Amino acid sequence: MRERIAESAFNQILKYGLRKFTIDDITTELGISKKTVYKHFSSKNEIIEYVLNKYVAEELNTHAQVMASTQSFRERFEALILPAKQKPIPTQLLAEIQQYFPELWDKCAEAIQITRNQILQIYAEGIQNGEIRSMIHPAVIDLVVKSAIDGVLDYRFLSENDIGMVHALEDVKSMILYGILVQTDNRGGGE
Repeated sequence: MRERIAESAFNQILKYGLRKFTIDDITTELGISKKTVYKHFSSKNEIIEYVLNKYVAEELNTHAQVMASTQSFRERFEALILPAKQKPIPTQLLAEIQQYFPELWDKCAEAIQITRNQILQIYAEGIQNGEIRSMIHPAVIDLVVKSAIDGVLDYRFLSENDIGMVHALEDVKSMILYGILVQTDNRGGGE
C-alpha cells in the first residue's frame, strides 16, 4: 500500500504541484481513507520526501545501468542526460522544490553531481575509444556540462524563455554531441 500511495502522490504532485496536492487527492484516487494514508506516512511532507528520494534513487539506478553498459559514448551520454524511464520534472515543480524544499533540492544536487562525474568518466572513455575529439580538455567539458545542467534546472531560465526542461536538455545534448564527437560523415570532418 505504501508504494501505491507514493505512486498516487507522484501523480498528484505532477498534476497539482508539491504545495497544492492534498492527502484527499490521494485518498480519492485510490479509494482509501486518510487513516490508511497516515498508517504508512506521518505527514504530507514525509510523502513528498519519500517520492522525491524514490525518484532520485531510480534515476541513479538507471545511470548505474548505463555506466555498466557497453554502449557507445553517444548512447550513454544521451541516456544520462535524458533517461527514457523517468518522467521529466515539470518546470513549476523544479521551482517549488528549489524555493520551498531546499533540503530536498540538496539531495537532487547530489544526484546531479554524480551525473556530472559519470559524464566525465564516459568522456574519458570516449577519447580512448576514438569517439571524441581529444583536443577538448575534460575540465572544459565539465564546465559546459555543469553550466548547461544548472541552466536547464533553473526554473527562472525555463520560464523566461518559455521552454520545457526536456526540450532544453535535448538542445544541450545536441550542442554538446555535435561539438565533441568525431565526425564520420559529410557534416564536417574529424579533428
